[in-house]
This record gives sequence, C-alpha cells and structure tokens, in this order.
Amino acid sequence: MHPISNALSSGTALLQQAQTRIDQHARQLAQVAGHSPSQPADITVTDSLIGLQQAETCALSGLKVIQAADNVIGTLLDIQA
Repeated sequence: MHPISNALSSGTALLQQAQTRIDQHARQLAQVAGHSPSQPADITVTDSLIGLQQAETCALSGLKVIQAADNVIGTLLDIQA
C-alpha cells in the first residue's frame, strides 16, 4: 500500500475511533446526569469530561494526519505540473 494511502487510512481510523469514544462518553455523561444524587454513579462527570477531552485530542490528531497527507498530495501534484 502506498504511504499516502496508509496515512489517509490511519487518519480516518483515528477519526472513527474518536467518534466512538465521543459517543461512549456522551452516553456516560447523560447517564450520570440522569442519576439521582442519593444513588452514586459508577462513572463521574469528571471521568466523562476527561474521556471527551481525550476523544477530541484523538480526533485532532487524525485530522492533522489527513491534512499532512493532503499537503503531500498537493506538493506532488505541483511537482508533476
């Protein structure tokens, strides 16, 4: 497989992984919000927010990988022209 294709695949995989984490932590946050104060939740708001922050970092990493591959493609096209 071509290195640029690998980079695009890796970036896309990171974005998909981030989306899965966002969904998971958003559900957890909704569950925590739905708990009554007298019943302790297994997961805290802080845990959910930290998970969302980590998912954001993962998504931004994937985006940067895709942007770098796009820049390489653009440079290669400029060289060919």
